[in-house]
Amino acid sequence: CSYEQRANQMLSPSPSFPLVAKGGPPSARISLARGRWLPRSIHVAGGDVRGSREGGGGARGGAAAGGLRPFGHAAGPAKRQSRGGDRSVPRAAASAPGGEEGGGKGRVTKASVLAHLQRNVMPYGLVAAICLSVADPRLGCKVHALKLHKLSAPGIFLISGLVLKLGDVKRALQSPVPLLLGLATIALVLPAPSAALALRWPFLSSDLVLGMTVFLCMPTALSTGVQIATQFGGNPALALMLTVGSNLLSIATIPFFVAAVVGGGAGAGAGGAGGEVQRLSMDAFVLFRSLVKSILVPMLVGITARAAIPAVARWVERRRKALSLVSAALLISVPLAELSFSVSRGLVLAPGELLQVAVLGLAFPLLFILFNSAATAAVGSLLASAGAGGGEEGKKGPVMSEEIKRTLVIVCSLKTLPSAVMVIQKMQEIAPSISGVALVPCMMFHIIQTIVVSAYASKRAAKDNN
Repeated sequence: CSYEQRANQMLSPSPSFPLVAKGGPPSARISLARGRWLPRSIHVAGGDVRGSREGGGGARGGAAAGGLRPFGHAAGPAKRQSRGGDRSVPRAAASAPGGEEGGGKGRVTKASVLAHLQRNVMPYGLVAAICLSVADPRLGCKVHALKLHKLSAPGIFLISGLVLKLGDVKRALQSPVPLLLGLATIALVLPAPSAALALRWPFLSSDLVLGMTVFLCMPTALSTGVQIATQFGGNPALALMLTVGSNLLSIATIPFFVAAVVGGGAGAGAGGAGGEVQRLSMDAFVLFRSLVKSILVPMLVGITARAAIPAVARWVERRRKALSLVSAALLISVPLAELSFSVSRGLVLAPGELLQVAVLGLAFPLLFILFNSAATAAVGSLLASAGAGGGEEGKKGPVMSEEIKRTLVIVCSLKTLPSAVMVIQKMQEIAPSISGVALVPCMMFHIIQTIVVSAYASKRAAKDNN
């Protein structure tokens, strides 16, 4: 057999097998046992076979010839010489950035930094927008004057429709009980109590209270939940369906939640937002029509274009990263424009108020995680005892798997920023006295919730794996 075939044999899942070099003597035979001998590099020289063991310094087979090298002492970069010469093909050197052989596995490189920035362009962009608006609002004022930020909501949801795969949605529909539980939690159970609690916080200005309240009425995040669930062993199809379903359902629920909570609670907080926000109780249908035009119509256009025109689907798949960056830029343009415009009119943000918003932004995701963990555990126990549910087969009946529970907790504990930004924009048209400061809690809550939920998902995945 050729060298490549022998290498493939060494990577095969069989627990133990012999390895003999082409034309080599029987003494060159090496037995590999699963979990004990993992080839790092294989060296073929003059018919002799030599391998190195990961995780140990011992040697078998060709140890007398010095062929086995302990972990961390491989021969260096891959090389090929003449037929009779030495050949060395390290297995793991190319897997890490820069290669293990050429420098440390955890070494920070330009490529790794760029990849990190690309994955986290949203939080970094929002922080930069806040800092730039406060330090020098001229750029944001130009964006505001040109009304470029008004294109953000339809543009974001058009892109969301373009990247949505209907096949993933169909797979998620195969587990109806977790799906219904998640939709009920996101759209009906959590918004009103949490928003009412935030509205009664007495130590913040009315615009900051209003921003917190609106954000807590929102459905789950558009992409963050799916990304976190996928990264930490959740169910991507269920996360996607919860995201799409709750955001479409919120078109009907948001106007009435916001109007009822904000309008009914006017005057309860520090500023209460006064009589102008009270007008929202009469304009819920106006807000509903705005959401239909800004969310539903663009998303349906994107879904239809992708499904009906194969060339559009191929174009979107080739440019997913670019579209993600465009969507992030559209969202960042809104706080940049609105906050810069407010700062240019003399607005000052007190450090004490920002600290309070940060603490509340930490408290609410933690409360959501606790509630959702208890709810999924309770529903899972009921399904197991009743013998009706979706997931793994248990002794008493089908139960929700840990993967499903983890996905529900992750997705149901997040709120979406684009919808909150768009709702506040529409509210400013109804009540012009609302300033761009109302966007600050939305941005801070979004950044903090992403950190909190990611940390929870990481610890939960590690615990489940152990």
